[in-house]
Amino acid sequence: MGATIKAVTTREGTKSSALTAYPNPASAFATVEHHVSTPLKNGYLSFRDLTGREIHRRVMNSSLGQVLWDTRSLAPGVYSVELYNGTELLGSQRIVIKP
Repeated sequence: MGATIKAVTTREGTKSSALTAYPNPASAFATVEHHVSTPLKNGYLSFRDLTGREIHRRVMNSSLGQVLWDTRSLAPGVYSVELYNGTELLGSQRIVIKP
């Protein structure tokens, strides 16, 4: 529903642990980057609206990656991006979408 997610780059072998989304606020596109110290097995990014409803899910099987989130079709508001490894939440980031 709504947003388009495009994988940009992925690579293995990092020692840091982070999830970032920028620019924030975003109006047309947002970049979401993740860096985790352990390999992802059944990893994914979950994109949620303010009510917690998942609006998109993107499989992520690499320890280091970047996706481009097309937010042009989303209503203005606050959204969250969450990185999971299976059922374990590794990080989350809130992002504001403006018109």
